[in-house]
Amino acid sequence: MGGQLLAYAVGYRRRFAGVLEGGRRPSEQRLYALALSFLDLFSHRSAGFERACHRFAVRALLRNEAPRLVIAVAIGLGWLLAFQTAASVPVSPSPIPPLALLEAPLMAAYLLILGLRIAFDLPASVAGAWIFRAILDPRENQTLTVARRVIFSFLVPLVLLPTLAFFWWWWSFPIAVGHTLYVLALSLCFAELLLAGYRKIPLACPLPGFRDNFLLLCLIQFFGFECFTRLGAGAEHWMFAAPVRFLLIPGSMLAAWLWNRRRLKDALAAGEIEKGLTFENAPLRVVERLNLSDSG
Repeated sequence: MGGQLLAYAVGYRRRFAGVLEGGRRPSEQRLYALALSFLDLFSHRSAGFERACHRFAVRALLRNEAPRLVIAVAIGLGWLLAFQTAASVPVSPSPIPPLALLEAPLMAAYLLILGLRIAFDLPASVAGAWIFRAILDPRENQTLTVARRVIFSFLVPLVLLPTLAFFWWWWSFPIAVGHTLYVLALSLCFAELLLAGYRKIPLACPLPGFRDNFLLLCLIQFFGFECFTRLGAGAEHWMFAAPVRFLLIPGSMLAAWLWNRRRLKDALAAGEIEKGLTFENAPLRVVERLNLSDSG
C-alpha cells in the first residue's frame, strides 16, 4: 500500500502537475531567466517606480498566455512578411540596398509595436490590481515613460539586432548602422503615436469595451502599415542616394518633439488632459450635452 502511494505521488508530480500547474517554475527555465535578465537591463538606471513597473510589465507580458500570444503572433507575422519581401529581391551587388529589402525590418517593427500596444490593454489579473490602487499615488506617478521603455526593450532583441546583423553581413557596417538607426527612429515615432495620452499601468486595468469605430481603426492601422513600410523605405532609399540627407531625421524629430511638448503644455493648462495614473477605461463620449436649460 505504501509503495502504491509513493508511486502515485511521484507519478502525479511528474505527469499531472506538469499539465495542471503549468510545467516548470519560471526560476527553473534558463532561457526565460536569461531573457528577463536582458530585458531588465533597459530599466537598470530608472527610478524606483519606473523600474518596478517595467519589470512587472515585462514579466506579465511573458507569463500570461493572452499577451504572450499577441506578441508571438505579431513578431511571427511581421518576420514572415519580411522574409517573403526579402526573398523576392534578386541577388545582385549594389551600392545601396534595394527598396524591397529596406521594407522588411519596418514590417516587423510596425507589427511588433502594434502587438505590444494591444497587449498592454489585456489584463493580467483584474482581481489583483487593487494593490496598485492601495499603494500608488495617481498624481505622483506616470507610466508613459515605462510603456516606451518596454516597447524599446522588446524592439531591440526582436527587430533591431537581427536587422543590424543581416545588413552588416549582406552589405557593410556603415549601411547596417544607418539602416538600424533609421528603423529605430521611425519605430519611436510610431510608438509615440500609439501611446499618446497613455496613463495606465500595462496589463493592470480592465479590458476596454468594444468601440463603435473598431472597423475604422483596423482600416487606419492597415493604411498606417502601408505608409510606414512603403513610404518609410522610399524615403530611406532616397536618403541613401545622398547620405547627407539623413540629417533631416534628427532635425524633424526634434521639431516634432518641441511641437508636441508645447501642445501638451497648452492642453494641460486648458484642462483638456490630465496627468498621473488611471485605473479605468472610461468610454469615449460620442455626444455630450451642454445642459444649458438645466436650472441651478
